[in-house]
Amino acid sequence: MTKRLQIAICGSAEASDPEVSRNAEVIGKLLAEAGHIVLTGATTGYPWHAAKAAQEAGGLSVGISPAKDREEHISVYSKPTDEFDVLMTTGIGFEARNVILVRAADAVIIIGGRIGTVQEFTIAYQSGKVIGILEHSGGNAALLPQIAVNSNRTGGYIITDIDPRELVKRVLKKSR
Repeated sequence: MTKRLQIAICGSAEASDPEVSRNAEVIGKLLAEAGHIVLTGATTGYPWHAAKAAQEAGGLSVGISPAKDREEHISVYSKPTDEFDVLMTTGIGFEARNVILVRAADAVIIIGGRIGTVQEFTIAYQSGKVIGILEHSGGNAALLPQIAVNSNRTGGYIITDIDPRELVKRVLKKSR
């Protein structure tokens, strides 16, 4: 077996588009079937769809929570727990949790997203990560490659694709 990669799925915590939700599930399932670990911010939305699909496919799903413990994760943050084989609580809030999530990953796949996803993208790019962006997934995803213009000193590598299968294949190939 090849090296088990840890792939962070970042993106919108609001899954408003059923097709994008299905694409997130395809991504999670493919990563699990390939033997890789799915990391998320232990949130809802598109990352949740990927985590759930990874778990259902027999893969390992890890959620990195901004909460100090499981109780706070549920009662204060109102976030799910069942879709994570491992729920790591950090007690450091969303912004600092994003640093841990991205830095722990071998690569990042972005699906849609809002301002938190922009932060995750910049952390990933500055950290020299391979970043896959699912095209036409809404939110800020389409803007992200423009943020990195004229800034290739970090080693960050951006891959965009409209097909979730091709995106996973290309991200994994570049991350090995």
